[in-house]
Amino acid sequence: MESRDFDRLTRELALRKRLQEALLVFSKSISARLTLETALESLVLEVGTIFGVRRTSVWLHDRQARILILSASSDPREKGSAARIPTAESSVIARGLRVDAPEVAGEGDAQCLVMSLRGWRRALGTLVIEGRPNRVDPELFIDLSADFARQLGAALERVLLLEDHLRDAAAQTQLRTRLAQ
Repeated sequence: MESRDFDRLTRELALRKRLQEALLVFSKSISARLTLETALESLVLEVGTIFGVRRTSVWLHDRQARILILSASSDPREKGSAARIPTAESSVIARGLRVDAPEVAGEGDAQCLVMSLRGWRRALGTLVIEGRPNRVDPELFIDLSADFARQLGAALERVLLLEDHLRDAAAQTQLRTRLAQ
Protein backbone atom coordinates (compact mmCIF):
# COMPACT_ATOMS: atom_id res chain seq x y z
CA MET A 1 0.00 0.00 0.00
CA GLU A 2 1.34 3.39 -0.94
CA SER A 3 1.83 6.09 1.63
CA ARG A 4 -0.79 8.27 -0.12
CA ASP A 5 -3.42 5.50 0.10
CA PHE A 6 -2.55 4.87 3.72
CA ASP A 7 -2.95 8.58 4.55
CA ARG A 8 -6.30 8.72 2.74
CA LEU A 9 -7.60 5.67 4.64
CA THR A 10 -6.36 7.08 7.92
CA ARG A 11 -8.20 10.37 7.29
CA GLU A 12 -11.37 8.51 6.27
CA LEU A 13 -11.31 6.36 9.40
CA ALA A 14 -10.75 9.44 11.56
CA LEU A 15 -13.76 11.17 9.96
CA ARG A 16 -15.95 8.09 10.38
CA LYS A 17 -14.93 7.88 14.03
CA ARG A 18 -15.79 11.56 14.64
CA LEU A 19 -19.21 11.11 13.02
CA GLN A 20 -19.85 8.02 15.17
CA GLU A 21 -18.83 9.96 18.26
CA ALA A 22 -21.22 12.78 17.28
CA LEU A 23 -24.09 10.28 17.03
CA LEU A 24 -23.12 8.78 20.39
CA VAL A 25 -23.19 12.23 22.00
CA PHE A 26 -26.60 12.82 20.37
CA SER A 27 -27.93 9.56 21.84
CA LYS A 28 -26.53 10.32 25.28
CA SER A 29 -27.99 13.84 25.14
CA ILE A 30 -31.46 12.43 24.54
CA SER A 31 -30.93 9.97 27.38
CA ALA A 32 -29.92 12.83 29.67
CA ARG A 33 -33.39 14.36 29.17
CA LEU A 34 -32.37 17.10 26.79
CA THR A 35 -35.02 17.93 24.26
CA LEU A 36 -34.74 16.47 20.78
CA GLU A 37 -34.19 19.95 19.36
CA THR A 38 -31.34 20.70 21.79
CA ALA A 39 -29.63 17.41 21.00
CA LEU A 40 -30.07 18.01 17.25
CA GLU A 41 -28.62 21.54 17.59
CA SER A 42 -25.44 20.10 19.13
CA LEU A 43 -25.29 17.42 16.46
CA VAL A 44 -25.56 19.79 13.47
CA LEU A 45 -22.86 22.04 14.95
CA GLU A 46 -20.53 19.06 15.29
CA VAL A 47 -21.24 17.77 11.77
CA GLY A 48 -20.56 21.22 10.34
CA THR A 49 -17.25 21.32 12.17
CA ILE A 50 -16.27 17.82 11.08
CA PHE A 51 -16.82 18.56 7.39
CA GLY A 52 -15.90 22.24 7.46
CA VAL A 53 -19.11 23.38 5.73
CA ARG A 54 -21.09 26.60 5.92
CA ARG A 55 -24.31 25.26 7.44
CA THR A 56 -25.95 21.99 8.48
CA SER A 57 -29.64 21.63 9.27
CA VAL A 58 -32.22 18.99 10.11
CA TRP A 59 -35.82 19.35 8.94
CA LEU A 60 -38.34 16.99 10.58
CA HIS A 61 -41.45 15.80 8.77
CA ASP A 62 -44.89 16.52 10.26
CA ARG A 63 -46.95 13.96 8.37
CA GLN A 64 -50.32 15.30 9.49
CA ALA A 65 -49.59 18.87 8.41
CA ARG A 66 -47.54 17.70 5.39
CA ILE A 67 -44.71 20.07 6.15
CA LEU A 68 -41.02 19.97 7.00
CA ILE A 69 -40.12 21.95 10.11
CA LEU A 70 -36.62 23.31 10.72
CA SER A 71 -35.69 21.50 13.93
CA ALA A 72 -31.98 22.33 14.13
CA SER A 73 -29.49 24.51 12.29
CA SER A 74 -25.82 25.28 12.78
CA ASP A 75 -26.62 28.87 11.79
CA PRO A 76 -27.36 30.75 15.04
CA ARG A 77 -29.58 33.22 13.15
CA GLU A 78 -32.03 30.38 12.49
CA LYS A 79 -32.22 29.18 16.10
CA GLY A 80 -35.83 28.95 17.17
CA SER A 81 -37.17 30.08 13.78
CA ALA A 82 -39.20 26.89 13.19
CA ALA A 83 -39.26 27.61 9.45
CA ARG A 84 -41.71 25.45 7.54
CA ILE A 85 -41.73 24.06 4.02
CA PRO A 86 -44.70 22.22 2.49
CA THR A 87 -43.65 18.71 1.45
CA ALA A 88 -45.32 19.15 -1.94
CA GLU A 89 -43.06 22.11 -2.72
CA SER A 90 -40.36 21.63 -5.36
CA SER A 91 -37.55 23.07 -3.21
CA VAL A 92 -34.36 21.07 -2.75
CA ILE A 93 -35.17 20.56 0.93
CA ALA A 94 -38.68 19.22 0.27
CA ARG A 95 -37.41 16.98 -2.55
CA GLY A 96 -34.84 15.61 -0.10
CA LEU A 97 -37.67 13.92 1.78
CA ARG A 98 -38.44 11.82 -1.28
CA VAL A 99 -34.97 10.88 -2.57
CA ASP A 100 -33.36 7.50 -1.95
CA ALA A 101 -29.78 8.67 -2.46
CA PRO A 102 -28.01 11.91 -1.53
CA GLU A 103 -28.75 14.73 -3.95
CA VAL A 104 -26.23 17.47 -4.69
CA ALA A 105 -27.55 20.81 -5.91
CA GLY A 106 -25.50 23.85 -6.86
CA GLU A 107 -21.74 24.15 -7.15
CA GLY A 108 -18.83 25.53 -5.19
CA ASP A 109 -19.77 27.45 -2.06
CA ALA A 110 -23.43 27.30 -3.13
CA GLN A 111 -23.34 23.47 -3.05
CA CYS A 112 -26.09 21.83 -1.06
CA LEU A 113 -26.16 18.13 -0.16
CA VAL A 114 -29.64 16.88 0.75
CA MET A 115 -30.49 13.44 2.14
CA SER A 116 -33.66 11.84 3.39
CA LEU A 117 -33.70 10.81 7.04
CA ARG A 118 -35.56 7.51 6.94
CA GLY A 119 -36.81 5.22 9.59
CA TRP A 120 -37.88 1.65 9.05
CA ARG A 121 -41.43 2.60 8.08
CA ARG A 122 -41.30 6.14 6.74
CA ALA A 123 -39.38 9.28 5.88
CA LEU A 124 -38.72 11.26 9.06
CA GLY A 125 -37.14 14.37 7.61
CA THR A 126 -34.27 15.82 5.64
CA LEU A 127 -30.61 16.44 6.43
CA VAL A 128 -29.15 19.43 4.57
CA ILE A 129 -25.42 20.21 4.42
CA GLU A 130 -24.59 23.50 2.71
CA GLY A 131 -21.26 24.63 1.35
CA ARG A 132 -18.22 22.91 -0.09
CA PRO A 133 -16.51 20.65 2.44
CA ASN A 134 -12.97 21.77 3.12
CA ARG A 135 -11.87 18.82 5.24
CA VAL A 136 -12.74 15.92 2.94
CA ASP A 137 -12.80 15.19 -0.79
CA PRO A 138 -16.24 15.46 -2.46
CA GLU A 139 -16.77 11.75 -3.17
CA LEU A 140 -15.93 10.72 0.38
CA PHE A 141 -18.06 13.60 1.70
CA ILE A 142 -21.14 12.22 -0.05
CA ASP A 143 -20.42 8.67 1.10
CA LEU A 144 -19.85 9.68 4.73
CA SER A 145 -22.89 11.96 4.73
CA ALA A 146 -25.13 9.20 3.36
CA ASP A 147 -23.92 6.77 6.05
CA PHE A 148 -24.45 9.43 8.70
CA ALA A 149 -27.98 10.20 7.45
CA ARG A 150 -28.91 6.49 7.58
CA GLN A 151 -27.67 6.18 11.15
CA LEU A 152 -29.30 9.44 12.22
CA GLY A 153 -32.59 8.29 10.67
CA ALA A 154 -32.50 5.09 12.72
CA ALA A 155 -31.69 7.03 15.91
CA LEU A 156 -34.44 9.57 15.24
CA GLU A 157 -36.98 6.83 14.68
CA ARG A 158 -36.22 5.31 18.08
CA VAL A 159 -36.52 8.71 19.77
CA LEU A 160 -39.78 9.57 17.99
CA LEU A 161 -41.29 6.15 18.78
CA LEU A 162 -40.39 6.61 22.44
CA GLU A 163 -41.97 10.09 22.45
CA ASP A 164 -45.15 8.64 20.89
CA HIS A 165 -45.24 5.87 23.49
CA LEU A 166 -44.74 8.31 26.39
CA ARG A 167 -47.44 10.63 25.01
CA ASP A 168 -49.89 7.71 24.69
CA ALA A 169 -49.09 6.51 28.22
CA ALA A 170 -49.67 10.02 29.61
CA ALA A 171 -53.01 10.25 27.80
CA GLN A 172 -54.09 6.87 29.20
CA THR A 173 -53.10 7.95 32.71
CA GLN A 174 -55.15 11.15 32.37
CA LEU A 175 -58.13 9.17 31.10
CA ARG A 176 -57.91 6.73 34.03
CA THR A 177 -57.69 9.64 36.47
CA ARG A 178 -60.81 11.29 35.00
CA LEU A 179 -62.72 8.01 35.01
CA ALA A 180 -61.76 7.33 38.63
CA GLN A 181 -63.14 10.68 39.81
